[in-house]
Amino acid sequence: MLLSGMRESQGTKVCLRTISSQDLRLLVSFAYSGVVRERWPGLLRVAQAALQYQSSSCLDLCQRALAQSLCPALCLALFPMVETPGLEKVWGKAHRYLLTHLPAVALCPTFPSLPATCLAELLDSDELHIQEEFEAFMAARRWLAANPDTQESEAKALLRCVRFGRMSTRELRKVRAAGLPPPLSPDLLYQLMVEAEIPGQERWREPDQALVVIGGDGLRPNMDRRQPSCKVWWARAFHCGMGLVRTVEWCRLPDLPAPGRFRHGAASLTGSELYVCGGQDFYSHANTLASTLRWSSSQEDWEEMAPLCQARSFFPLVVFDGELYALGGRDNGVALNSVEAYNPELNVWRPAPALPAPCFAHTAAILEGRLYLSPGSDWLKTESHPKTVSSLGSKDSITS
Repeated sequence: MLLSGMRESQGTKVCLRTISSQDLRLLVSFAYSGVVRERWPGLLRVAQAALQYQSSSCLDLCQRALAQSLCPALCLALFPMVETPGLEKVWGKAHRYLLTHLPAVALCPTFPSLPATCLAELLDSDELHIQEEFEAFMAARRWLAANPDTQESEAKALLRCVRFGRMSTRELRKVRAAGLPPPLSPDLLYQLMVEAEIPGQERWREPDQALVVIGGDGLRPNMDRRQPSCKVWWARAFHCGMGLVRTVEWCRLPDLPAPGRFRHGAASLTGSELYVCGGQDFYSHANTLASTLRWSSSQEDWEEMAPLCQARSFFPLVVFDGELYALGGRDNGVALNSVEAYNPELNVWRPAPALPAPCFAHTAAILEGRLYLSPGSDWLKTESHPKTVSSLGSKDSITS
């Protein structure tokens, strides 16, 4: 406006009558520094100002920051902006947060100010993630208790979103014990429970992270005919049945190359691909593998990558600092203390600092830069307590 030849560029001052001094200070500060020095709830105010005055880079930064700091209060504050153009990215994540954290959201002080239609939309969603249907009823009850002036017809429409037909007998007893808050009639609750469709529509959700089952020991009734599996499955969705009944909707991914494998390590570096390495393709010690396989969503089949420096099975594969780590395991019946690291950009495995002692059949995880090993075995004895291994950040030593 000041540099494009518009009328304002010819004067010595510009009048901005629709922007507050605080919003102007925030936007000008961002224009010069590229930084938004605000936390929630001030961050939401900056996002609204950036949206109103078309500062796309500031809005993008605010949306990314908001998406990383979601909480019940923030998500409830975003609900009135559901149809605001430009906030679709952060609203999508906030909406998913509300569906997966309803019990915590219902305890938020601002929960009663949520419009009844918005709460009904959440309760009626098939993707509402709750441990028991009773949690949906308690959320509706808390809202009704905080809004005693709600008309009975509106309360009835809200409670009809609760799927009483999917409740177990124990849950129904808890509902009757809790009852409805005054001035609503107890007969209304009884009527809704009688009218409920049995078993009612399932709730289901697609997980944020994929659960994948890769290969394994293909067991059969006749153990003499068992063989390693080539199949790879992933959990597409979780379905909530009646009471505590849960079912998983499984889908297939491309099979592993024949003859399959088991006792292998598997991990994902970025969340969009899978690495499988080591393991065994039959039941003798001589069938321990060193090969590494990779699959991503952009390819149809598995591709073979650089093999491990040493064949191994019964070992965990962990991700740290953009690399894969194969920890210990067993080869030719002997427990290993060796560790290997894989660089995906160079497609190469290299030796890493060894474990304090040989072990196999253990698990491992990274937490705050430290590697934790669960109890395992070294053939001579089975450990009964976990080991804490020093930080992998240095990549120069591992000590217990």
